[in-house]
Amino acid sequence: MNSHSMHDSGRDLDRLSLGAAALRPNPRILVYGTLIQLVALVIAGDSVTTKLADNQRMDLATWWDFTMVAVFPLVAVALAHAFSEALDLQVREHRQLTWHDRGDIALANVQFLYVALIPSVLLLPALAQRWSVTDALDLLLACGVLSLFGWGILVARMAGQKILRQLWYGLSYLVLGLGLVALEIFAMH
Repeated sequence: MNSHSMHDSGRDLDRLSLGAAALRPNPRILVYGTLIQLVALVIAGDSVTTKLADNQRMDLATWWDFTMVAVFPLVAVALAHAFSEALDLQVREHRQLTWHDRGDIALANVQFLYVALIPSVLLLPALAQRWSVTDALDLLLACGVLSLFGWGILVARMAGQKILRQLWYGLSYLVLGLGLVALEIFAMH
């Protein structure tokens, strides 16, 4: 595969090689996945919390519902993104995909699933301690927005920015997340 076979002109963050590099975080995918997940959680959370009693406690069924809301949209995005990348590569390169291409595309897009699994893990203590469903949803939304702060710092660090600029990126991403959640809540009510 030549240097321009997957993406052109400096978009090497879009590609991961096979092997251990697949574990290297791709901030573009992590931010994109987090934003999609926040939207899904706000929409589903509004629907779930309006149907439940005020003091509804977390149980296994509710944990599973939140897990599915967190996972399935990102599975769909990962598959759509991988399909789009495969089509793009075939059209641009005028050739069929190799097994190496397929592996690169699969490993690059599996990072959407990293984001998808975080809420399931975060909700385990809420399930064990029987938190209220609204408190559990608030935890997921807060952690999602706060994770954008971390992704912003990661982006700035990978771009070689100094610490103050990293913090600025983190704060900017955090504000983006807060704005998105506020917009979704406003739109829902």
